Amino acid sequence: MALIIKPTERREIEAIFALRHDPDVLLHQYRPRRNETPESFARKLEAPPNPLGMSFRCTSILVDDVLVGHVMQHFGPAPDPRLNACECGWNLAKSHWGQGIMTEALTLLFAQLFEEDPKLLIFASCFTSNQRSRRVIEKLGFRRDQMHWFVWLTHFVRSRGRRIEQFRLDRRGYRLAQAHLAAVESLERESASD
Repeated sequence: MALIIKPTERREIEAIFALRHDPDVLLHQYRPRRNETPESFARKLEAPPNPLGMSFRCTSILVDDVLVGHVMQHFGPAPDPRLNACECGWNLAKSHWGQGIMTEALTLLFAQLFEEDPKLLIFASCFTSNQRSRRVIEKLGFRRDQMHWFVWLTHFVRSRGRRIEQFRLDRRGYRLAQAHLAAVESLERESASD
């Protein structure tokens, strides 16, 4: 299996929209807004940062040259003015759940993001019912974060009252998690060879 992450291209947006509207995926995410279309998504993707410095990127996840998922990234100011923030959200086709693909893809993406900006804080949110996403978040070194009341209210309205949690990850936490994962993998290889 060859996994690749790359900046989303316009020709991939229809596949991303199909994935975002898949009933199995919709159980674990916000419903896309009614006014959100592939064309509006393309315009957002191609737009320069706004006057507040906020910008949007999307990364496609391909397995054997087939798009199986994506990671949306909203960049802007962090709660600490010395830092920058990136809020990430992701989807993966059900046919690829449980294979470690999202953990691997996010590991690659976060390495790139922290290389670009060592002072970046990465935020992720998930519904409390989404245990798969929660496991990915924990493996990558995220820590629970207190949601600002206005952000909580926005999430509450968009999710139609479903409980949601927010997590944050800094470069140090990411590196510690990667070192831990490497040590666990090394021990597993040693015990398998005994």
